[in-house]
Amino acid sequence: MRTLLSLAIAAAVLLAPSTSRAATTVRTVNYHTAYHLSEPTTSAGEYVGRMTLHFYTDGTVNGTYRDEFAGGIRSVSGGLNGSKLWLSFGSNGNHQFTGTIGRGGIITGSLTNWRGPNVYTFRAVPSAS
Repeated sequence: MRTLLSLAIAAAVLLAPSTSRAATTVRTVNYHTAYHLSEPTTSAGEYVGRMTLHFYTDGTVNGTYRDEFAGGIRSVSGGLNGSKLWLSFGSNGNHQFTGTIGRGGIITGSLTNWRGPNVYTFRAVPSAS
């Protein structure tokens, strides 16, 4: 009888609906982005794009990035803790961003590429679209 009661309790716990809630979107922000090579040497030109980020209550960040030159769309995922932001671009996370969100929602920081030693200075400014 005791074994049967233990099994019934275990089944109830495992089959009960989860009480945890999915993170809810706090806000969605569109950005105009620009980045240029800063290490090991600097470049005069810059790469521009558009990014949409969804910020969630649990600190999760995700969205999309579109390179204006190449035209490809990449997924973006990462996190936010206070003003500190980290993002991975692409399904393989080939490009890593670390930086901050400052006054006016402007994102600044460094973008690195897993394939080499290049470091890019990255800036994203909120836009209407």
